[in-house]
Amino acid sequence: VRNKIGACITLLGKQLCAAAVANGSADPYAAWPDLLPTLCKMGQQQDISSQEAALRVLCDLTDTFVVRLMQTPEVGALISTHLQSSSPEVLGWAAQLVLKLV
Repeated sequence: VRNKIGACITLLGKQLCAAAVANGSADPYAAWPDLLPTLCKMGQQQDISSQEAALRVLCDLTDTFVVRLMQTPEVGALISTHLQSSSPEVLGWAAQLVLKLV
């Protein structure tokens, strides 16, 4: 269920950004400004499933929000924390996010 919700969040985020760009917005992120802070909070929860879901959505949105992701200190802190995770899934998604941002 979490994976499907994450997929919906990703799709909605991409569609909102595309609509903002089509309407002439200089900042497509402005279409959903609470998205990254919410994903960062979700990624900080103790629940491994929440951490994994947050990282997965961030990975999926990298092509849409790459500049914003790189400018958000909370995203960097989240990646740094999860690169030390004992969960292989969380560690894998954190590594994938790093690779997408490089």
